Amino acid sequence: MSIKILDNVIDKEIQKNIYNEITNFKYYYGEYDKPNTPPTGLVAELPHTSLTFNILTFHLKHFLEKHNLYRSYVNLFKPNENPYFHIDRDKGKTVLYYPNLDTYDLDEGGETQFYQEEIKGIRAVAGRIVIFDSNILHRATSFRNKIRYTVALKYD
Repeated sequence: MSIKILDNVIDKEIQKNIYNEITNFKYYYGEYDKPNTPPTGLVAELPHTSLTFNILTFHLKHFLEKHNLYRSYVNLFKPNENPYFHIDRDKGKTVLYYPNLDTYDLDEGGETQFYQEEIKGIRAVAGRIVIFDSNILHRATSFRNKIRYTVALKYD
């Protein structure tokens, strides 16, 4: 299981600007974790002209130089939503960025869970970037009382 965690990469002031930008996107239902399940969460496409896109791709160049970006978007999960385990693709890399400005108490939830014989949770720490193999079975978990935003970048 290849999972890389990057903390303290993006300046706190820029994190605030990213958060303000993504909270103003237009979100819609229609994202499915896997076939034959109801949609979970809301999604907004991440424009390549956005601050969020440009900051993240700048910081990720070194880690993903052999990969091509094919999709970028933001997930919004309302409190107590229950997403499904899924894989993104058979090969490639997925990047998640947690733009929430606060790091919440462990009981608030909000981690991304990865499954390979056991479940490993990566907390949605403010400003954290997670890079992982797209074929790892995973799912988001919602916060109990807050909206959870996650920026997702998908590479082949």
